[in-house]
Amino acid sequence: MNSIDEITENGKQVSLYQIFSDLNLDVRIPIIQRDYAQGRTSASEIREEFLKTLYKHIESNTCIDLDFVYGTISSTSNQAFIPLDGQQRLTTLFLLHFYMALKDNKWEHFKISFGRINASRFRYETRASASEFCDALIKNGNQLVVNPCSKFSEAITDQYWYFDSWKRDPTIRAMLVMLDSIHEIFNGSINKYEKLVQIENPLITFQMLNLRHLGLTEELYIKMNSRGKPLTAFESFKAKFEKTFGAIPLEPELSISAKNYKTLKEYFSHKVDTDWADLFWEFRNSTSPDNDFDDELMNFFRVLITNHYAALERPLKTGEDQQQNILVLRGNGDGAKGHLSFLFYEKLNCLDSEFANLTVKLLDRIVKKTGDATELQKYNPQPYYYNEEAFFISVMKNELSYVKLLRFYAYVLFITNGPSSEPVDSEKLERWLRVIFNLSENQYYDNVKDYIDAVLEIKRLSEFSEQIYDFLTDEANGINRFTRLQIQEERIKAKLILKDTAWKSAIYEAEQHSYFAGQIGFLLKFSGIEDEYTKNPELRWTDSENSGFFGSFLEYKTKAFLVFGPDGIVPSIEADNFLWHRALLTKGDYLLNVGKYWSFVVNSHRDYSWKRILRGSDRTEKDKDEAEKQRGVIKKLFDDTRFDKSHIETSFQTIIDTFGDSDWRSNFVRYPEMIGFLDNSLRLVHWNEQTNEIDYLLKQKQLGPSRGGYAQVDTFVFYLKHLKDNSFPPFSRPAIYSGKGFDEPSTIYLDQCFIGKDHYVLDVRYDVDKKKWDLRLFIRTEENESAKCLPDRFIGELNLLGYQSSDKAKVWLDCENDQVVLDKIKVTCKVMLTFV
Repeated sequence: MNSIDEITENGKQVSLYQIFSDLNLDVRIPIIQRDYAQGRTSASEIREEFLKTLYKHIESNTCIDLDFVYGTISSTSNQAFIPLDGQQRLTTLFLLHFYMALKDNKWEHFKISFGRINASRFRYETRASASEFCDALIKNGNQLVVNPCSKFSEAITDQYWYFDSWKRDPTIRAMLVMLDSIHEIFNGSINKYEKLVQIENPLITFQMLNLRHLGLTEELYIKMNSRGKPLTAFESFKAKFEKTFGAIPLEPELSISAKNYKTLKEYFSHKVDTDWADLFWEFRNSTSPDNDFDDELMNFFRVLITNHYAALERPLKTGEDQQQNILVLRGNGDGAKGHLSFLFYEKLNCLDSEFANLTVKLLDRIVKKTGDATELQKYNPQPYYYNEEAFFISVMKNELSYVKLLRFYAYVLFITNGPSSEPVDSEKLERWLRVIFNLSENQYYDNVKDYIDAVLEIKRLSEFSEQIYDFLTDEANGINRFTRLQIQEERIKAKLILKDTAWKSAIYEAEQHSYFAGQIGFLLKFSGIEDEYTKNPELRWTDSENSGFFGSFLEYKTKAFLVFGPDGIVPSIEADNFLWHRALLTKGDYLLNVGKYWSFVVNSHRDYSWKRILRGSDRTEKDKDEAEKQRGVIKKLFDDTRFDKSHIETSFQTIIDTFGDSDWRSNFVRYPEMIGFLDNSLRLVHWNEQTNEIDYLLKQKQLGPSRGGYAQVDTFVFYLKHLKDNSFPPFSRPAIYSGKGFDEPSTIYLDQCFIGKDHYVLDVRYDVDKKKWDLRLFIRTEENESAKCLPDRFIGELNLLGYQSSDKAKVWLDCENDQVVLDKIKVTCKVMLTFV
């Protein structure tokens, strides 16, 4: 029996060099194959992992087998191996041999072994240009110089024998990219070519199968893959993933009728092509309208691996960056295209028996078969906390934020816990998912470490997932890595829910308000339950006491629902009149500190929204006291006897109209335009520590030179109080100009006064430094026009009113207070009317 017959029957472990030397075969990539893809720019992660794996084995002189490479052997005079699978690996190995021969001055050996009369024995029939390029490497490669400081591809593309037309060939472009990557990784290697071509114990091998007995190449390719396409990413992943199962035994209850599978691998292989595939088929266009579910399956495994890897509690290997690996796994969590190589997953060292069993249990749990129909099995009766179908689709699209990754992980842990033969307890699942929703929704995840910490804590808590309320009500049971405030809130709510169904209904309804999203500690505080809990942790009440607390909770919940909508304050009490803000100001100062500024609070900002005020604080005692004062302002408004739940807008207006205090709040309560002026993103104001008042309103997020949009408070209030709704002929109605930094102060303009051909303007501003008002009269000119002088008769009359002038371009007048300013404006207008 010759060596080729041996390949046909049993397969043969060979190196690329041995195909040419021992078997005397050329390698021809058939026309039915795709272009060389491993060298594409988009495949950088796959390429790098593959090359680093080869490098590690070559440097350490250890063998690596690259799995099966199968195809047919032609019967032409120059016999050739025609690979149907393995094209990518073979091309990369050809380029690696080429590079190492050139680098180690073994060119003649390479040329004789891999070439034949200035032609390459490794050829591409997909494109003639690709074979021509391989020929050129064999013929002219010895002219190249390996420069460690530059791209290797540049040494090729600068050669006279490199045709410009080759730039359009995607296989050649990919080969050049691969050569650059080989150069980056192997440029420091010395005398490694001989290792690549050694006959005894070759370092890099594969299992070569000759499948000629199945028919022609094209026919065989179609039989192997009914779509006539290369193996998909999932098909490749599945084959390699199954190998990691080893001989993991199968749980007895997973046996299939009429089948006697003994290992998890056999069971997985069967189910992934039958029942599980049927489920993903129903969702096959979730990621893209390709009528295929490979992308969906790959993303499903990717998300499972992400959580499983984050939960590993083993020492990190040298050089392992868990946080960076998770960033790669997530792919930004935005449905990013592209799949990770199996080599990357293997490097994570997380495809263990635990993951294999979890995956099989999960897939079995979520598949519901009814006759020939397949659908997603649902267990959770409260979709607000976890919508199983919506999450399943998001997983298949790889569109999960850190928060949703945590909820999916909690769901997976629960439904895969215990023997597969036992049913899922829906009530216990609901409780578990509700607690995880509340804890995760109200925790900030600023980085990967925050996510990893939360995963580890959920993994620990999952041991108590079936009795989570009992766990919470025992103060001795600690919970970490979530906010202390939310943990305490969950303990209190668990005690209340276990009291009776009325509490459960009320709490669930409050939690499921879209804006509160599980965080209703303010209702527990306002109704006195939180304070009672500090004195009486078991909440042991008489029926009368329970009724009182319950009634108070419902009352505050009703008022909160009237004020807060899904996105924040309801429009009817916000809008242009800012009834909510102004009514709230009558009860106290609720502004949030933002560095050197203060915020009038917005709906959606993470750190400066109403949710922050409602949440309170668990930091320093000073922070707690300040936060409680701010939250207490809302309670005071809710407690106002004039708060009419049936006529909320009218009652707020009544509270505003009867406000009598005269501190800084009074102007904001009186004039809604003050709040309306503020930038909507943060609604910032500047607080003057010396005067203990607000002195600037901001349209931007900062105040300073050349910054945009601000108003000086005194100027703005003067405009609203005295000028906005009044006329001052011969000038047009007054308008206020927002300053653009300190170099352009906010100013009130009385404009559009025309006398002859001249355009007269009277402006009013408050000088913060001098604590005086300033009036100026001048003639407006075009941007490039010189300043015009005021007529002498104007200056004379205005001097009589106290105006001064250093030149004839303008006159000005300082005033002590706003009443003097108003009087001077009126008399100035009378004088101006005499000249019209």
